[in-house]
Amino acid sequence: MNNLARAHYPPPYRHQKFCAFMASNGGGQDTRMRDRFFEILSAYKRVDSGGRWNNNIGGAIGDRYNNFRASKCEWLQDYKFHICFENSSYPGYLTEKLFDAYAAGCIPIYWGDTSLREIEGAMRESNDTDRLYEAINTIPAHISPHLREYTINPKAFINAHNFSTLKELAQEVIRIDKDFKSYQEMYFQPLFLGDFNPYEHYERKLERFLDFIISQGPQKALRRGEGAHMRRHNRILLKGSNPLRALQENIKREISKVFKRHK
Repeated sequence: MNNLARAHYPPPYRHQKFCAFMASNGGGQDTRMRDRFFEILSAYKRVDSGGRWNNNIGGAIGDRYNNFRASKCEWLQDYKFHICFENSSYPGYLTEKLFDAYAAGCIPIYWGDTSLREIEGAMRESNDTDRLYEAINTIPAHISPHLREYTINPKAFINAHNFSTLKELAQEVIRIDKDFKSYQEMYFQPLFLGDFNPYEHYERKLERFLDFIISQGPQKALRRGEGAHMRRHNRILLKGSNPLRALQENIKREISKVFKRHK
């Protein structure tokens, strides 16, 4: 699927349902943005919630321990829009949510990576493609390095960061929902600007990455990070690689947690 364009997809009028929403948790400080937007947009039309949080379709979609992405995308194919808010918002924090929504044929309603707004600002200031790429190269250094590799087309999704309030964001979704021409124009936009093929790009990148590791030799290639899991792993290694001993360590740790909770 070159450049993730939707030219081969069914016509956009095939989408019979309005908007999908999927979240595992909610009701906390970190999720207040998407919780509130779900409420605002639901006042206009029904928004189907297919996750565990605020589920209103009779049960959660997909198996998180199997091929969750396939079941998620299959469910999303019936919807015009998808609320795909990240858990938090800062430059470069871009997960699979926007891409899954687009791949399923929805128009993503996105909140999260603030660097995408700066890309859109560069586009508004430049109508010609050559000057656009020059403008992108002048974006501040705090922008995530992955945005130097490709440019997401701001015309392919609704960016919540372009609106002052969530109510204004909802009004834009409602406008596009009521105006089939606007919806169709956004629906058929390619996700990436330029001649960018993500599959070929990351296949080459993975090949270079693995080649670099192997060419170093085992001593230079060794990487061992820090953190709670790595420290536990290292303790087990020091005591030997006996699987039974590792199991005993885990049992002791779990028993210790239980006693601490009941002190």
